[in-house]
Amino acid sequence: MIRGVRGLLMIGLAVSAVGCAAGGAGGGGGPSGYSQNLGSFEPDQIISESLDYIQRLSYDVEVNNGVPAILIQTFWRNLRPTDLEREAGVTEVRNRIRVLGRQRMGTATSTNATEFYVATFQIERQVRMGNGEAWQERPAAPDFLEWARTSARELQLQLESGRRD
Repeated sequence: MIRGVRGLLMIGLAVSAVGCAAGGAGGGGGPSGYSQNLGSFEPDQIISESLDYIQRLSYDVEVNNGVPAILIQTFWRNLRPTDLEREAGVTEVRNRIRVLGRQRMGTATSTNATEFYVATFQIERQVRMGNGEAWQERPAAPDFLEWARTSARELQLQLESGRRD
C-alpha cells in the first residue's frame, strides 16, 4: 500500500513539474493564448500598474477584483486576423487580457508587514473560421505570440520601475 501511494505521489510530482515547466517564468503559449509570470509585487502596485497598462492598450476592464485573489480581466476585443490566420481560413479574432495575482506565501514578517503577490499576465485568443458561428481556440500564430511576449515584457518593466521593495 505504501509503495502504491509513494508511486502515485511521484507521478503527481512529475505531472506538476511538467506543468510548471510549461507555464514557467519564461512565458508560453497555450493552445490559443499566452501566459507569463511577471514576478512578485505589492498587490496595490499590481492593480494600479496593470489598469494603467491595459488602458494604454485601449482595452476596457470587465472585472477588477482586488485581494485576496487579484483578477483584472478585460472585455473581449475584436481584431483583424493576421496574414497567417487569414491564410488558414480565420475570418474573425478576439482577445482579452487577464492579470492575476496570488499571494506569495511567507512574505509578511513581524518586522516587515508588506505582502507580495505573484503577478501573471495572460492573453486569451479565440477565432472564427469561415462562416462559423462558434468561437474556437486554435494554435496561436507566431506574430500573435511575438506581440503577446512584448506586451507581457512591457507590463513587467512598468511593474519593476514602480517597485517599492
